[in-house]
Amino acid sequence: MSADLGQRLAKLDNPFIESPVEKANAKMVAGHPEEALSIILPDANCPSEAIDNLAEVRQTHPGIIDKAIEEKLNKLGETDELYLFDVTLDRIDSLHSCGIIETDRQKQVQDQIMKIAADRVTSPGFARWGSGRTWDALPENIHRKAFANAVEDEVKRKSAQNQSPSGRLGMPLHRIAELNPRLIDGNEDALVSLAPFAKGDAGSLANGVFATRPDFAARIRQRINDVERDAEIRRQARILDFVVEVSGGDAVLTREMKNELAKRRTLQPVQLGQEPEIRIEIAIDRMRYDQTASGPQTVRYQDYQVNLLGAILLMPRNAVYEYDVLSESAHLEYAASVRLLTPEGELIDEDLVTGTVSSTSAQCQDARIRNVFGGVQPAGFIANDDMQRRCGGSSASVKSRSSLESEALSRMARDIEVQARPHLR
Repeated sequence: MSADLGQRLAKLDNPFIESPVEKANAKMVAGHPEEALSIILPDANCPSEAIDNLAEVRQTHPGIIDKAIEEKLNKLGETDELYLFDVTLDRIDSLHSCGIIETDRQKQVQDQIMKIAADRVTSPGFARWGSGRTWDALPENIHRKAFANAVEDEVKRKSAQNQSPSGRLGMPLHRIAELNPRLIDGNEDALVSLAPFAKGDAGSLANGVFATRPDFAARIRQRINDVERDAEIRRQARILDFVVEVSGGDAVLTREMKNELAKRRTLQPVQLGQEPEIRIEIAIDRMRYDQTASGPQTVRYQDYQVNLLGAILLMPRNAVYEYDVLSESAHLEYAASVRLLTPEGELIDEDLVTGTVSSTSAQCQDARIRNVFGGVQPAGFIANDDMQRRCGGSSASVKSRSSLESEALSRMARDIEVQARPHLR
């Protein structure tokens, strides 16, 4: 008994059973052509019965194929699931293999699908992509743009959530980068910044690309280590409140002093909503800079004080080795009054922090050999270790005032930390 005859007999036994053609026609009337086509052709197979049913539906609704394709394309323009593009491409292939659409129409729809896919994967917030038929068929410039957008979105999301370094990435960035390392180009900094939020994923990425990108892998691992170290320091740090005043109201010096204090392991500035353990008031009273120059000063060595080889080969007997030294020095004296108080303002301790930081330079010139008759000739060699010490290890100029101020602030912060530590719980 044929399938068609069986359906007719079943219809006679139960007149309420709808045939596939009736169901498809009802869906078309309701405005759901894609569902109508799925009733007739539920999968990639196309038995003769299904082809006959489709032909019958097309007598009433000749535009079922085009309308079904149009509806599917509209849905793809709103989806966040890339695998649905793969399913649609396979569906178009099956329609072509069943002889329902021509080759030109197949190619036209495929091009439309790929254009929609390119627009979707490069749109902000699209995150469900990275493998499959559609992804593989997209050009590399689309891959790069999509990956860059995804990394940027993930950086923003993690920053907004302020997650601890124990989280995981919301999408498989590490797997995508391992499969296609070229996507890393231009995204190195962002991927490194994400590393602490997903140590396992980032470690996997570092291992996967180490052979081809050892510097990038090292940056990822270093970033994870740095964040973990900083987090540990913050956990061990005491919470303090700084009040810094500078004589003359120097705002730059005030900011730099606070920065130096915040670098100290046990001195961390109070955050919004936190109660300080102690309050530190610092009044910088003095930052006095002085710079002096002297010279030239002539230094002389007798022949027996000169290196043996130089004396024998390059100096006449009883000659004297001479050179001139120009010296310069800079000094910065600092003084600050430091008061430690409870959060309620009760004085705990006070002290005066003082000190001096210095910088010196020496410039040696006009090295010469003077013989016993007064004749002079240039000396082209270092006379001895004393000359090497004077001329070889000195810089050509002294440190600037700003450099000495930075050094002074660092020393002050160190001394303040020593003063405050006994009063911390």
